Amino acid sequence: MLRLLPLFCLCGCWDITDLAPDDGRAAAGSIQSMLNSGVAHTTTGAGTISTDPVTVQGVSSVLTFALTAGDADNGDTAKLALITHNVLIELPLSPTSRSKLEVHEDNSGCVASGGTVHLQVDDTYALSGDFEVTGIVFGGTDPCTANGTLTGVPVNH
Repeated sequence: MLRLLPLFCLCGCWDITDLAPDDGRAAAGSIQSMLNSGVAHTTTGAGTISTDPVTVQGVSSVLTFALTAGDADNGDTAKLALITHNVLIELPLSPTSRSKLEVHEDNSGCVASGGTVHLQVDDTYALSGDFEVTGIVFGGTDPCTANGTLTGVPVNH
């Protein structure tokens, strides 16, 4: 059972335990992220592609990552689009999209309001991809950027 401890940090991070899959998988693979062209941080992650929306999350002492993948650019839900293995899908992020991405590291956080996430699932149900987003600093009004990669993150199906 994958259990993530509630995360409470000074920057206002939220408790993402409600996103944690409860299907016996351990977090693995890597999620790497960099805020505002700063230092890259890495954590393991896990996700689920059996629900709509698809969710991916990772938590460590240096990085908290949460992705809600709603709709692909082709109009399909991310769940439907990721059924076909080894096909890269694109998730556009906007203030009105069902797809959301939030990253917290270095005592700051970025809530994406624009940008793109690319994802694909391989034959072993490992998720890989990348993201490049712009947004607003969590709890503030300053602009922020975040980019990074997901490699070999296990997902249930």
